[in-house]
Amino acid sequence: MFAIIKNPWYSLKKAARRSNWWLYGIRSLIRVGADNQALRLIEKRLAVTEDPALHLEAGKLYLKKGHLEKAAWHHRRARVAGTDNFMQWLEDYYAGDGAAAPSNERRWAFYALGSWYLASGNAEKALEYYDRAAMLGLRGPAMANNKALCLLELGRCHEAVLYFLKAIKSTSDPVVAANTGLALAKLDRYEEALAYYELAQRRGLNTNALLNNKGYALYHLGRFEEALLCWEMSFRTASDDPVVLNNLATCYVALGRYDEALERYRLALELYATDAALHNNLARCLEELERVDEALAHYERALQLDPANETYLYNKIACLARHGRTDEAITACDHILAHAPANARVWRLRGDLLTRMGRADEAVDAYNRAYGLTG
Repeated sequence: MFAIIKNPWYSLKKAARRSNWWLYGIRSLIRVGADNQALRLIEKRLAVTEDPALHLEAGKLYLKKGHLEKAAWHHRRARVAGTDNFMQWLEDYYAGDGAAAPSNERRWAFYALGSWYLASGNAEKALEYYDRAAMLGLRGPAMANNKALCLLELGRCHEAVLYFLKAIKSTSDPVVAANTGLALAKLDRYEEALAYYELAQRRGLNTNALLNNKGYALYHLGRFEEALLCWEMSFRTASDDPVVLNNLATCYVALGRYDEALERYRLALELYATDAALHNNLARCLEELERVDEALAHYERALQLDPANETYLYNKIACLARHGRTDEAITACDHILAHAPANARVWRLRGDLLTRMGRADEAVDAYNRAYGLTG
């Protein structure tokens, strides 16, 4: 009897050939831009057998799509050295001195790094990586939108608007339209902002944030009833949002509906008792109702919570002045000017108070300082 001994090399070659065919097919799909189909094939194959080469391709595809957690997992399964700290590895491998990765991979890595830094709140670093991706030829509405978000965060609103407008020409994404409106509103271009908020709504976006921002634009255009409608709609699904409550109450004040405004301010303060802006705004509403002592108490509370806020102190001074408590108002003016001697608005108010008190020479000096005529 002879035992038949099978040569294992044939089976190994067959498995390797099968694996290579899978890899060849997947890379062919990637070359023609069929990334989603390639990922489906990879996941199907990996469900049957582990293959570091396929994990590596999956990691690159997920990196391209911006799915950093999945990209990191697949790179680790591919046994790529150093990927335990994936973000550091990305920077070292793709952005470090002498990085040898192909430019096509590098641009997607730079885009992923930019998105990660943007989500982490580092707009300056994010913008740096988006610029590096752009230098390697990465374009498109998502890139333009994200660069604009960075610029907006950095206070470069005019540049942000230009990038948002570039993005919106080639996408129907309602979020880009809403972002464009936000950037325009920051430049006080409320009419244009409103047009983009409405475009976002026509494209299917109706979030509380959009309603709130649309209401803000309408409020600044003096269209209080329409602003109120936006904020009332937002209130139905975000009744504990301090911004919505504050804006709703402020709009009631503009319409002379003080009792309703008080109700909203008090509800907001029940939820957010340490919000200085809410105390300040409630004080202004109470002033309109001639409830001066209550108003002053809330101005004082706002200042306790935010002592450096000159607006709250100015509002308190103006309240004192309007109700004949001139000496207290003068003392409060002097408190501000001791810390901010160039504050023209407070010097003008001090001049008005001194004029009312008949102290003409001191009033003239205060007005001169307000207009920069004396040192």
